[in-house]
Amino acid sequence: MEYDLFGWYLFKLNKMDGGIFTGKFMQKLFEPPLSSPPIQVDKINKLESDLEFQIEEFNYDQEDVDQAFGDGTQIAPYKEKKKGKKKKGDKSKINKTKDSSVA
Repeated sequence: MEYDLFGWYLFKLNKMDGGIFTGKFMQKLFEPPLSSPPIQVDKINKLESDLEFQIEEFNYDQEDVDQAFGDGTQIAPYKEKKKGKKKKGDKSKINKTKDSSVA
């Protein structure tokens, strides 16, 4: 897929405690070309165009997953986050199964 880059922005999604930043955000877009980290923001020109976006967090339960997929997809039970160091290699909590008896 080919496209012309109009502008771009880099947003840090994760907090230091492992949570995510949520809410409404508005940021100025950076001029092309796209840069790779580490990014020196003071050396990049900004466009007059703004990017407005919203991030929400939602904890799905098994009923939500059944309504969305309806194919036996299961989720692991929700566990409260423990304060402290985050483990490396965190994996997704959604697993596909062929067992149609799970409801």
